[in-house]
Amino acid sequence: MAYVGREPVKGEIIVLNSIESQFNGTLQRFTLQRTINGAVENFHPAVSRQLLVSLGGVIQEPDSTGNQGFKIEYDEIVFAVAPAAGIKCFIISYGHILDIGSPANGTVTPEKLSTGGPSWNLGSTITTNPIQMNPNAIAVDATIPTNYNGESIGPNITVNSGVSVTVNGHWTITS
Repeated sequence: MAYVGREPVKGEIIVLNSIESQFNGTLQRFTLQRTINGAVENFHPAVSRQLLVSLGGVIQEPDSTGNQGFKIEYDEIVFAVAPAAGIKCFIISYGHILDIGSPANGTVTPEKLSTGGPSWNLGSTITTNPIQMNPNAIAVDATIPTNYNGESIGPNITVNSGVSVTVNGHWTITS
C-alpha cells in the first residue's frame, strides 16, 4: 500500500500529540501530529480503524462517512461533533499490528525455525528425530516407537545398505 509521509512500522504503537488545546465547541477538524526525537511532524494514518480515539473518556467509532465518531482525511481527524473546550482526548495509532509481513524468498533458514519440529538442510533432507527422510532413500537407522505412527510415501523407497528401520520393536527392515 502506498503512503503519503512515513509508512507505519509493523507493530508500531504511537501516542499522537494532544489536540485538546484546540477544542472550542466549533472546530471539528484537527491536524494529527507526532513527535520523533524532538521534531514534530504531521501523522498520516493508513486507515481510521488503526486509531484508538478517546474523547471525554468515550471511545469514538471510526466512520469513513464522518456521520458518527470520526473520520480521517489525509493528516487530519474530523469529528462528527465538535468537541467542547476542556474535553480530554487521547489518540493512539496501532500501526499494522496484525500484518507481520512475508519473509522474502530465500530468507527463512533452518536456524530461524523453532526447535521441536522438523528441520532440513540445504540438500533437501528433512529430519524429524529419530527419522531422517530424503527424496527416495532411508539413509540412517530409524526406530518408530510404540504408540507412534510411521509412513513412507513415494513411488520407490530404498533402504540403504546397512540401514535398519524398526517399527514398534516388532517389525524390522534391514538392507
